[in-house]
Amino acid sequence: MATLGAARSGLMDAEVGSLEVGKAADIVLLDRTAWGFIPLHDPINQIAFSAASECVETVIVDGRVVMRDRKLARADETAIREEIIEAAERFRREACPDMSRGAAIVRPYLEAMHFETTGGTGLGLADESRRVRPS
Repeated sequence: MATLGAARSGLMDAEVGSLEVGKAADIVLLDRTAWGFIPLHDPINQIAFSAASECVETVIVDGRVVMRDRKLARADETAIREEIIEAAERFRREACPDMSRGAAIVRPYLEAMHFETTGGTGLGLADESRRVRPS
């Protein structure tokens, strides 16, 4: 289902799904020495269940290398990282205070509901002693 089966199910097997002349192709080259493949027993299962993004070395999309040696080839990673950091900081600064105030309004109701549904026994979490009991 990862290649030709998926293409067939999407009625696109004439355009994608296998490496053939005239078909669009995306290729992902994986590092066989990455932890998700050690020890190598069943590569297909390990790709599905063990391999993580750290296994990806090179990615080719429609004939263009978009990642080589784990670095984006067609984008400025440093600029993207800085933009994300700034956006996250702006979100924390501008949106989080309002969200916290909104959460504070409903918190007593949620705690009361939780207390009722657990019979006051709690969930056995380490910090339960600090829980506010509804009045």
